Amino acid sequence: MLRRTLMLAWAVCALTLSSYAQAVSTEPEHKKALLEVFTGLNCSWCPYGDEIAESILNLHPGEAFVIDIHTGSLAVPRSDQTDYTTAVGDSIGAFIGQGRLAFPSAAINRQEVEAGKYYANRTLWSEFVDYVLTQTAPVNLALTSTYDGTTNTLTCNVEGYFTGEIDGTEQRLNIAWTQDGIVGYQNGATNSTSYTHNHMLRGLATPLWGDLIDGAAKGQYFSKSYSIELPDSVGDVKVNPEDINVIAYVCNGRLDVENVAGGKPTYVNYGETEKGELSEPDLPIGTRWGYNFFNVKLRNRSAKVIENATFDVTVNGETQSSTATCSIDQFGEQTVSVPATYSYAAKGKTKYSVTLKALNGNAVEESTLSGSFQKPSYTTSTVKVKITTDNCAAQNQFLLKDADGNTLREFGPYQDGVSATYEETVEGLDEGKTYCIEILDSAGDGLLSGTKGSLITHTGIDKLIDQFYSITGFGVRSFFIVDNATGISETTAAPTTEAIYTPDGRKASASARGLTLRKMSDGSVKKSFQ
Repeated sequence: MLRRTLMLAWAVCALTLSSYAQAVSTEPEHKKALLEVFTGLNCSWCPYGDEIAESILNLHPGEAFVIDIHTGSLAVPRSDQTDYTTAVGDSIGAFIGQGRLAFPSAAINRQEVEAGKYYANRTLWSEFVDYVLTQTAPVNLALTSTYDGTTNTLTCNVEGYFTGEIDGTEQRLNIAWTQDGIVGYQNGATNSTSYTHNHMLRGLATPLWGDLIDGAAKGQYFSKSYSIELPDSVGDVKVNPEDINVIAYVCNGRLDVENVAGGKPTYVNYGETEKGELSEPDLPIGTRWGYNFFNVKLRNRSAKVIENATFDVTVNGETQSSTATCSIDQFGEQTVSVPATYSYAAKGKTKYSVTLKALNGNAVEESTLSGSFQKPSYTTSTVKVKITTDNCAAQNQFLLKDADGNTLREFGPYQDGVSATYEETVEGLDEGKTYCIEILDSAGDGLLSGTKGSLITHTGIDKLIDQFYSITGFGVRSFFIVDNATGISETTAAPTTEAIYTPDGRKASASARGLTLRKMSDGSVKKSFQ
């Protein structure tokens, strides 16, 4: 049973900053963005909406927040499906949508997108979020929350300060709590029976339409504290305290979200034994690998802050122990670089595994990530780089790195808002050293806006190293080893899952393996497609 208790009375005053201790800023700030995404497990387009929402969160960490509200006819479960709906979510969806919601759609700060309409199609979310983030907030918010495992209680503390004039007299504080990591069915997803739902609305700590902030006016400070006992489950879904997030926002009445704050609780009397879980990093180890480390995503499954982690790294049957430093908050996650010394397989792919053994020096339950990769291609000491950007070049980094992951050069900056092709040359690379051209996409949605972005790398004598004509996710890497003797003799481009193109620009058959170049006795280069 959900228990809501008002812990402190409103404190509304016009005191100077020196008169009271407060965490909230009194200086004008830009608004933060709240996306209330209306979705349903039987909506085939909703996974695309989730991808867009995640890309917005990646681009605006700490400035954008998402609440997924399962409501409407496409959220009604069949007899064999899990019910993700909530009464409060249905009420919000009915009020915002007025019975006309399309799925997926989202209210962005509950602002009017056109006459009488307060929700937008997924193709417009990014545009509206960018617009909201330019607006000056009339109120600043500071949120802290704590979960106590002994009492199963979530306590939320909010401070606010009105820095500007407000439009309307009903300023209302709302506090929602959401849950990540809910695995279940989702129509339209590749893994439709085991889709991971995040940001799912589970309940409110305030009344449905918030609590009225008495005496709200420019220069006024307020504070509020709530305590709720978390239920064991919401509908058919078990509540996992470690997966919850808290979001506070102030509305002008029921609409126009004036500002937002959010984050994970601090945990006490809960999860006191170190535990971790490994998974693929956002930019996984691809077809080829050449760094002196392996990247893994380490999820902290405890309320202990993780400062170091020890692993067993096995490459082609040879195991070494390796320790990586990190700083992972309670129930947070981080991509960790695990140092390793290894040799490539004489033939075929190099197999590797990384096994978590200890956290903060304490032995933990093992978790393993494994895979395989090929040796980098050979090149001359000069590498030619051809980069085509999509329409969002400002979201990308174009880097040359050494084998330790140090950035040696950053290409660009390239023009944003237009797709264009740039040719760069890297000279003076050291013999025997491994390097990487790395394209990173901060939004995590690839170089796919408008004209697709691409990366093509050649040796100094125009031998193909790598080509990537469709860059998805968080980016791509092209590894190569400088070997001038090998780099000017026969070489074949790396097999790739990307499309292969002939020298005249035609797309080759699926069975093609790569472009072969041979240096002839007269110094010319002969091209053949294999």
